[in-house]
Amino acid sequence: MQARHRARSAGRAEPEGDARHHRGGGGQELGVQGTPTFFINGEMFTESPVYDGLEAAIDTVLAE
Repeated sequence: MQARHRARSAGRAEPEGDARHHRGGGGQELGVQGTPTFFINGEMFTESPVYDGLEAAIDTVLAE
């Protein structure tokens, strides 16, 4: 199936279904105040997003 494209003001075309253009502020509704923001199993990860902390949080969820 060929993706439909629309012209952008910058002269480039992107697929109409491109999720980057259709999120509609959903992040704000979830409490996102900036990037990066991580969600693990539907819960916002509020600690510092360093590898060890993310790994521990994911391991905890996987062990459940």
